[in-house]
Amino acid sequence: MSRVTTLVADEEAFLARNPEIGEIHADAVRAGRESVLALIDAHGALGASDERRFNREVEELQRRSLVDYARRVHGLLAETEVAPWRAEVDRLSSNPRNDLLRQVGVPGAVLLLDAMEPVPDPGPVTGSFDEALAAIADRCTCGYARERVVPRTLCIVCSMAISEAWQVEERRLLDRLPDMAAELDQIIDAVIDRHADLWNAPQEGFSDLAAGIRRKALRRVARVNKAHRDAKAHQDPARWDELAALAVRDARPVVQGEAKRWRRSGWGTARMSAIALRDNAEVKARMAQKARIR
Repeated sequence: MSRVTTLVADEEAFLARNPEIGEIHADAVRAGRESVLALIDAHGALGASDERRFNREVEELQRRSLVDYARRVHGLLAETEVAPWRAEVDRLSSNPRNDLLRQVGVPGAVLLLDAMEPVPDPGPVTGSFDEALAAIADRCTCGYARERVVPRTLCIVCSMAISEAWQVEERRLLDRLPDMAAELDQIIDAVIDRHADLWNAPQEGFSDLAAGIRRKALRRVARVNKAHRDAKAHQDPARWDELAALAVRDARPVVQGEAKRWRRSGWGTARMSAIALRDNAEVKARMAQKARIR
C-alpha cells in the first residue's frame, strides 16, 4: 500500500472518529469543489483557456481552501492524532503538492486536495458519445453538447468529453491490431515515464521540455502508423477522424497542440494528447509508483 493510500485511509478513519471536524471538512470539500468548478466554467466561457494561468489559479484556490480548513480545525486537533499523520506526510517526496500538505499540517488535507482536482464532476456512466454529451449539456458553455454546432473553441466540459471519446475509439481500433498497439504502448509508456520524472522534480522550463519529448515520440508514432498502414486499411477510422477534428478545437492549448498533429501522427495521438495534461491519470499513477520506490 502506498503512503498516499495509507494517508487517505487514515484521514477517513480520523474524520469518522471526530464528527465535529468531519462536518468542517465536508463543508470545506463542498466549498472547495464549487470554487474549482466555477473556475473551470469561467475558463470554458473565455474560450481558448490559458492553461498556465488556469493551473496557477487552481493552485491558489487549493492553497486558500487548505489554509482555511486548517485554521478552522486547529483548536479541535489532538496532537496524539496529528503527529502520526505529519510523520507520514514528511516521508513523501518533495513536490509542490506534498510540500503544501506539509505546510498545512492537518489530517483531512489530502482528501480536501483530492476533492479539488481540476476536473469537471463526472456525469452518469453512459453507453454512447451522444449520451455523454447529453449528461453535460447543462454545464456546456460553448453550445456543442446541446446543439451539436461545432464552435471555434469548445468549452472545458465538451473538450473533456470529446477527449475521452477519442481515446476510447482509438483503443477500440488498436484492440483489433495488437502488434501495432504493442509498439505504440512501448513508445507512449516511455513518455509517461519521462513526464512522471519531470513532475516529481519540477524545474524551470518543464512545459517546453515535456512538449519536446512528446514531439519526438509522435514522430515515432507516425512511423508505426506508416509501418502498419496495410493492416489499418481494413479498419474504419471515420469515427476516430471525426473526434480528432473536434479535439483540434479543445479549450486546453496543450491538448489542442497535440491534436493538431493527428493527420500526420495517426493512431496514438489521442492518448498522447491526454498525457500532455498535468492531471493525466496515467502520469499521476506513474508519479506515485516512482515516489514509493524512492
